[in-house]
Amino acid sequence: ASSEELRAAYRRMCVVYHPDKHPDPTKKQIAEELFAKLHNAYNVLSDPNKRQIYDIYGEAGLEAGWEVIARKRTPAEIYADYERLKETREKQKLEERTNPKGTFSIGIDATDLFNRYDDGYENDESDMPNIEVRDMEITQSIDFPVTVNNTVTLSGALASRNGIGGGNALLTFRNRIVAGWHEVEIGGGNGLMFNVGGCRYIGKHSHSVVRLNSQISNGYLRPGLTAMFVQQLDTHTIGYLTWRAGIQSSMNTTVVHDDGTNQIVIGAQIGFADTFLLARYIRRLQDESRLFAEARYGLLSIALMYGAETKISKHSLISAAVSISIPRGITLKIKVTRGTQTYKIPIYLSEEVDRTIVFYATVVPLLAYWATQSLVIKPLIARMKRDEDKYNAEAREESRRRAKHEAESAIKLMQESYKRSVDCESSKGGLVIVRAWFGKLLSSARDDINKIIDVTIPLQCQVKDSHLIIPEGVKGSILGFYDPCPGEEKMLRVEYEFRLISHEVTINEKEALRIPKQCK
Repeated sequence: ASSEELRAAYRRMCVVYHPDKHPDPTKKQIAEELFAKLHNAYNVLSDPNKRQIYDIYGEAGLEAGWEVIARKRTPAEIYADYERLKETREKQKLEERTNPKGTFSIGIDATDLFNRYDDGYENDESDMPNIEVRDMEITQSIDFPVTVNNTVTLSGALASRNGIGGGNALLTFRNRIVAGWHEVEIGGGNGLMFNVGGCRYIGKHSHSVVRLNSQISNGYLRPGLTAMFVQQLDTHTIGYLTWRAGIQSSMNTTVVHDDGTNQIVIGAQIGFADTFLLARYIRRLQDESRLFAEARYGLLSIALMYGAETKISKHSLISAAVSISIPRGITLKIKVTRGTQTYKIPIYLSEEVDRTIVFYATVVPLLAYWATQSLVIKPLIARMKRDEDKYNAEAREESRRRAKHEAESAIKLMQESYKRSVDCESSKGGLVIVRAWFGKLLSSARDDINKIIDVTIPLQCQVKDSHLIIPEGVKGSILGFYDPCPGEEKMLRVEYEFRLISHEVTINEKEALRIPKQCK
């Protein structure tokens, strides 16, 4: 609509809703509320700058303060400014946000569950198996963004195994640059630690990471160096080459192929501490679950691990894996991830490989998970979903009731204007709205009769000079209208007389309405 049309419509509505036109106290209060909304709407639509922002981003754009953009800008220019403002706000949020990450691990020694059935086992004190905590580890880190490109991280770890414990605390400063990043790390624990490192992008598909470690313990300096080169081999494959120098010197190479559904990892290491070959396979399922298996053959050990991971809520994952190793035995590894926090429970079942224990370690977790899912998690999620749906339905119904009350109040204020409009149009053979309905008109179900509302009076009050023009868009926002069936398809049907001839027109909710048909 043009500025003149907006101004004319605003003045016409002011005649209907101005509080001074309604001496009755009840109607006056209703008129004050509607007139305030009418005035705010006119302020937005009459301002070209605010109107452009409202057309692109709706009320959210106005509430966010984007109307401060210079006037007389095109939508493309406003969009560009919006993107810049949005990026600035995201950067501000980033500077205020920390990213806490942590891991809690508690190792359970449950070997007595199966050792008591071995020949020669003696335990006269109790018939109950002896289950105890073997080890425990806690790690935690918190990021403090100083600027967009600089971050300070405070991290620490505590560990205890068989009554002997230790820990460390580290302070890391990382600076991001165009070609990578570099960091400085200082900390203490079992001596003073000072580390420096950095990453450098080499071309489009490769980068390198170098890290120099130094630790002073018991009066001795223990240096270390780690260098890694990463190369993207093809669209789904990445290769890693790592060299470590120091007390545990080694050379490691790994190739990872990941196509989104399947991940295959092949690796090999040669070193003083251990030399081994590694193969891992991960299969992602459609329900956000995954199956995985890993085999490792080394000079010091042979290990096989297999397991599964699944999503139990929006932010939570649970996994279970069975590790079979020579000479470490059989371990059941349970892990729960909640956001950025990880909880691990390795349960040591046996120091030797036994087929019976492997069977129990595989079947019991599956049965426990199935029972928990069927008896606890699924009923709980279903109940929460029902409660959420009920809350949303009540909220929608309450919103609908408020909109209905507001529409009915507006129609009460339109009565006199409606009569004047009908008398004026009838006297000159103009446009008279005989009947108009809005809602779910195509349905024949009896229950849907409440999803149709009478909008005869609001439309008649929109008539000017024997013409009615309703622009395209959602009709529920017109004064005197409301949405009788949120989320469902709605239509507008109008029966009218023009020059004493009856007509009828039906349109979709978002279509423009122009009657009589020849009006422009």
